[in-house]
Amino acid sequence: MLPDHLSHLEAVAASLYINNTSIVIISYYNRPNHKLSTALLLYAAQLNHAIVLGDFNARHTDYGDTLSNPSGRLLNSLLTDLALCRMHNINSSFISHQGCSIPDHILITENLTPSINLHCNIGTTVTSDHLPLTPHFLFDGPPPPPDNRLQTGRLEKISTNYLREPAGHDPHDRPPTWTSRPPGSRK
Repeated sequence: MLPDHLSHLEAVAASLYINNTSIVIISYYNRPNHKLSTALLLYAAQLNHAIVLGDFNARHTDYGDTLSNPSGRLLNSLLTDLALCRMHNINSSFISHQGCSIPDHILITENLTPSINLHCNIGTTVTSDHLPLTPHFLFDGPPPPPDNRLQTGRLEKISTNYLREPAGHDPHDRPPTWTSRPPGSRK
């Protein structure tokens, strides 16, 4: 889904349709000591609704990190000129025996700012050396599916007369022949 000129990047994109809005979500990995992709961020900024997230390996003291690196300085500079906002996070998202840093980011287009809480949290990790950043949408998603589970209860009386009724007879024309009561209740 990314344009051809971005196919060399370690990035993947998908569209999310929610509340009649299409949001392009781009997951991006920028290797350490590689230059941050200006072209990717320019592309995302021109989209109406987009989220770019991942390991940018972009560290900057303005983001609460202990140092700034070239990718961090470039990201900080691009964010002053592009219609992108960095979601606020000052917690370390990478922790190793050598120390902690904030190389992971979530960027959103300005059009999404009313729909997302601009503060993200550290989520629960399972198998990574990076802690996940979790954004929080401010609008409701689609309603949950209906509960199709059968009601459970104790049946008091079951009629099998419907098994003996002639073909063509509508079983719904008679009153119910069984009742249920909550478990544990007495007659």
